[in-house]
Amino acid sequence: MTTVQVQKRSLKMTLKLVLELTLMKANIKTIFLENNKYYAVYYDEGWFIGKLLRHIDGTADNPIVEITFLKQNKRKKCEFKWPGKEDLSNVETQYIFFGPIAIKEKESGIFNITEDVLSQINIAYSNKKQK
Repeated sequence: MTTVQVQKRSLKMTLKLVLELTLMKANIKTIFLENNKYYAVYYDEGWFIGKLLRHIDGTADNPIVEITFLKQNKRKKCEFKWPGKEDLSNVETQYIFFGPIAIKEKESGIFNITEDVLSQINIAYSNKKQK
């Protein structure tokens, strides 16, 4: 890849992130929740990716869903796996801030997201935390 190609790719990625950040700040993006899809969930100490298992209860304005969470690899931030003991939680949908997430099983029990998706999740988390 030439220097010019690298610069063009970097500019495209920057513009894409600026556009996504603008859309997120304007709350234009609506998240549609579907069973068996992956979403990022907001917690004060950080975000976590989980698989939505089912809608269980709550109010019309804020339903509650059951999510089983993946564990992020501390060294390889784009890599996730199922924890030894299932991490299952009932989550108010107001805390689901990103998704559905394109996640691929790279090998048995190991899941990956792209660097671009990781960056988008981090930006969306920072925006939600500021509110």
